[in-house]
Amino acid sequence: MAVKAAAERAMRIIDVSNPWGEYYGERPDTLPPVVYMDMVIQSGINFDAFGLQMRFGRDESGLHIRDMLQISSLLDSFAPISRPIYITAVEVPGKSDSGPSAAEVAGFWHKPWDKNTQAEWLDQFYRISLSRPFIDGVIYAGLTDNKDGVIADSGLMTAELEPKESYLTLKRFHDRIFGR
Repeated sequence: MAVKAAAERAMRIIDVSNPWGEYYGERPDTLPPVVYMDMVIQSGINFDAFGLQMRFGRDESGLHIRDMLQISSLLDSFAPISRPIYITAVEVPGKSDSGPSAAEVAGFWHKPWDKNTQAEWLDQFYRISLSRPFIDGVIYAGLTDNKDGVIADSGLMTAELEPKESYLTLKRFHDRIFGR
């Protein structure tokens, strides 16, 4: 209610930070994402949409790299939800790193991460996501590369604000959609 009072056009989105639900296999006292979403709807909470965070590229539960078929299948599992769905945070690395972000432990897509692989992945991800009529929008999580973010070096621009290929990929999507 406070959000709508402050800004009438603001959307109230309930974010699902781990749509894969891997935590449920380790902690049975939790709920799978779809069950949680259904409970929120049936509870009568007043909100406008659900958000899904889709971050990949770290050796942590829910953050390992996924195949596009897995992503497509997961998105389809949210189709029956009776509220709009936004992907509120997409993020993949722009280069291979060490530690928990190393491709050997976090995974990679076709080859170890670099700026071109990041751009190709985003192109495929946005095509898959935006082809779903129940997905109302997709938001990329990081504008610039950052070593301290959830996924290191995942920005659309370098730390010096130079556009990367991933930025140009999303700009092409924007231009095609909005005809500019």
